[in-house]
Amino acid sequence: MRRSRLAFLTAELLVSLTVLIPIMLVLIGVFPFAYGMDHKAADFLEAQEVARDELELLRAMPIKDVASESHKVTRGRLQLQVSRVVSGEGRLKRVDLDIRWRSNDRFQLTSYLYGWAPK
Repeated sequence: MRRSRLAFLTAELLVSLTVLIPIMLVLIGVFPFAYGMDHKAADFLEAQEVARDELELLRAMPIKDVASESHKVTRGRLQLQVSRVVSGEGRLKRVDLDIRWRSNDRFQLTSYLYGWAPK
């Protein structure tokens, strides 16, 4: 009787391991993916903040001084290439921002600036 109980426990153990090992492997594989997605989302958020800062600077400038430009911005470990294309005449200007980092990551934003007439 003792031997049959030991054989039964061994069979239970093998069945349990057969079920648990693939589940554990899948869960272990999820962590690097989640880590990479977290960093990608953080980089995208930095790019959005740079775009917002760039627009705030442009809105503070006189409309006649707003012009196309390209420059680099460093935020922590991330280096961003900021390009802006300004089009339009007079007091209404269209601003296209293109922010790139690494090789293929980018954030694009289009906004309009209106220069109010002085009183």
